[in-house]
Amino acid sequence: MEWLASSDPSTPFSFNPADEGDVTPDQNGGLIYSGSLQGDRWQMSWTTRARNTSGTAYLDTVVSVINTSDDLQEFSLDTQMTLSDPLTNPGEVNLAGSLALTNIGFEANAIASDVSGQSLVEIGLNETPADSLFDGPYLLQANGPFASAVDSATSSAPTMGLINEMSILTTFQLSPGDLLNITVVMDVSDIPTPGVLGVLALAGLAGTRSRRRRSMPGRVGP
Repeated sequence: MEWLASSDPSTPFSFNPADEGDVTPDQNGGLIYSGSLQGDRWQMSWTTRARNTSGTAYLDTVVSVINTSDDLQEFSLDTQMTLSDPLTNPGEVNLAGSLALTNIGFEANAIASDVSGQSLVEIGLNETPADSLFDGPYLLQANGPFASAVDSATSSAPTMGLINEMSILTTFQLSPGDLLNITVVMDVSDIPTPGVLGVLALAGLAGTRSRRRRSMPGRVGP
């Protein structure tokens, strides 16, 4: 992961979530990374599920950010996963995201918005932008003390060639003293090649013929 907060945007820092937090096995065969960090002007926590099994890759991250300062701040988090089992014939990449904004004060309204027209969520494949959600200009607002506002979006995009890295970049502005939760799910699988499909079809046909032979009645003589 790479985290950039506006308290010091010129010096983003990279960290391994396995070193900064906890790692537990996922029942679906992946790993769950969870942890938190705190700066002078912000607090952040994350839970990321990562799975890369034969022919599939899945990245699900939930990030919670509190702007503890008295100023509008910009935040950015880049979550990256290198595939130990690269996808050689990937289909569409499916993308889903949700935002939950909470005004945790008695004054003003909570605002989450884009940074200079940039999408709040952008995914990458092999370090190349592939799709996005909540495109700029974007504004989510929660009006009144302790009010909340939510938004969600889905998308899918074609892929080209081998995939050996996936990433989720979230970039946004957050009003002072408020909380934003961002959830992003990214999922892609290999498409069986025509040769594999042919073998599967022949196997099914062979099984059908075998069952028919076993079910044919014996011949009756004259």
